[in-house]
Amino acid sequence: MAKRRVVFAGAYGIQNSGDDAPLLVMTEGLRRLNPEIDFEFTVLARHRDSVMEQATGARFIPNLEYQSREEAAGKWFRGFNFGDDPSDLAEVESAIREADLFVAGAGNFLLDIAFDLFRGPISLCASYAFLADVYRTPFMLYGITAGPIRSDRARRISAWIARRSSVATFRDEASAVLLDEIDPSIPIEVHPDPVLGLEPAPDALFERALKAERWTRKGDRPRLAVAWRDLDFLNFDEEIIIEALGDLSREY
Repeated sequence: MAKRRVVFAGAYGIQNSGDDAPLLVMTEGLRRLNPEIDFEFTVLARHRDSVMEQATGARFIPNLEYQSREEAAGKWFRGFNFGDDPSDLAEVESAIREADLFVAGAGNFLLDIAFDLFRGPISLCASYAFLADVYRTPFMLYGITAGPIRSDRARRISAWIARRSSVATFRDEASAVLLDEIDPSIPIEVHPDPVLGLEPAPDALFERALKAERWTRKGDRPRLAVAWRDLDFLNFDEEIIIEALGDLSREY
């Protein structure tokens, strides 16, 4: 059986189900679509997550981020500062060097929050893209969201990342429009968020989850649960969600 190594990088290991779900979809999908291949999955994550390791069959290794914003204050990525232990950086380099494919995504990779040369999501992705380029490892942007990207330097680095990718897919039209505005030469595809590939949970598992949360059903009407996230730091208008829920409630 042929063996293939795939490395994923994303907002994994931070106990956010919405961020973790695409990893489950990707690993399950690759195995299902390629039963003749023995996949070895490695995940670059801020925190190790034993639950996701078991669910995906992937090996989690530390990425170049710090464990907290407080620890990261005034520093470059781990391994980039004088006196840093280089072992984690070396492990990331080795994983990318030995991979048959490197996948950045899904997630908000291209936004210039906390942006500096070796700090913030854009520069982290650029570091991965550089290592993939050095070792000629195919590099893919998958299910990416872009923006805001305000500074000229952040826009230039974002465009370089997209140009270095073999395939660049975005999960919303606005992100594709932004990248096209920055560099019209970049071929971009727009696809639904990979989280939509999740299989519905069986009723028994759903009932067990409700019991664990001490929720009881009241009648047979369908219910929609919304995981509300504070996105004020992205200047996100929460009225968009409120209006969408209002439309749903009228139709259903």
